[in-house]
Amino acid sequence: IDGLHVHLVDNKDVKQLQIGREYHLLVNKKNRMLTARNHSATHLLQSALIKTLGDHVKQAGSLVDGKRLRFDFTHMQSLTSDEIKSVEDLVNKQIQKSLNVSANEMSMDAALEAGALAMFGEKYGERVRVLKMGDFSTELCGGTHVNNTSEIGLFKIVSESSLAAGVRRIEALTSEAAINFLSERSNILSQVEKTFKVKGEQVISRSQQLLNDIKRLEKEIKSFKDQSEANTGKKLFESSKKINGIDFVAAQAPEGSNIKKLSDNFGQKYQKGLLLLTSSKEGKLQVLIRSNGIDIDCSKILKDLLSKYNGRGGGRKDMAQGSSDFIEHSKVEQDMLGIIESEVK
Repeated sequence: IDGLHVHLVDNKDVKQLQIGREYHLLVNKKNRMLTARNHSATHLLQSALIKTLGDHVKQAGSLVDGKRLRFDFTHMQSLTSDEIKSVEDLVNKQIQKSLNVSANEMSMDAALEAGALAMFGEKYGERVRVLKMGDFSTELCGGTHVNNTSEIGLFKIVSESSLAAGVRRIEALTSEAAINFLSERSNILSQVEKTFKVKGEQVISRSQQLLNDIKRLEKEIKSFKDQSEANTGKKLFESSKKINGIDFVAAQAPEGSNIKKLSDNFGQKYQKGLLLLTSSKEGKLQVLIRSNGIDIDCSKILKDLLSKYNGRGGGRKDMAQGSSDFIEHSKVEQDMLGIIESEVK
């Protein structure tokens, strides 16, 4: 209803208002003050975005309370770190300028003539309230605001993200919340400086150096691990049993081994052979069967074998892999021999 002001009261002591009684409405002054600071900062933010990114920027939504502010706006791509800094610096510059904030009612035509920004899709009456902050921002707004931009104190953008196609979202802090945020980050930086034993900007170069060292060491570890696995593979496949003219190798790899990778060494050693390779991992038995130079279906043999141990697996004709409940390697080898005697021709 145009012109009607409504207060939503959340008070457990007042379950129902009574006719004839008098009630006093008390505003939480601190929350109102913090909300006003965030709201006014939102107006400054919108103008700063337009001046930095272009006139295509339009408000697509916002949220303001005593803790933070959120502003959604039209823009096709994420903001660069330089753009975020420019917007943030521009808002803080207006705060430092101590711009007077004025609110005046006028006709909609007069407001638009004065250059007031209106939210797209919002319905306005014949008379509107125009909120002006110096010559920097002019918007239609009925909300609570500061009297001077200096009351905002400080403005800090904490995140910039995508909300939808062509719509970005900025979240920011002002006043006490912004100071607390920066103070906490300063404390974290101090702890990092102590850990790295460097100061200020040297933390960045030191961090990058450590990351480079980690990557280098990870490559070295991988190289050593690959070499170790290669040596392990060679030792695993040193002895074999002859079954109908082929080499049968049954080997047990160390716990947690990459048995598929280890099996590559088998093909290099035996021209005509069949491999059974097992390893334990997290209480399970890992089983791999691989053939080289012979006509035998490893996938079928694997399924026949694992069916004995409540296991499952699959693969190609020349190599299959699976897992089952843990069984001793010697038992698996014995069962495997029984299966392949009828399969190997």
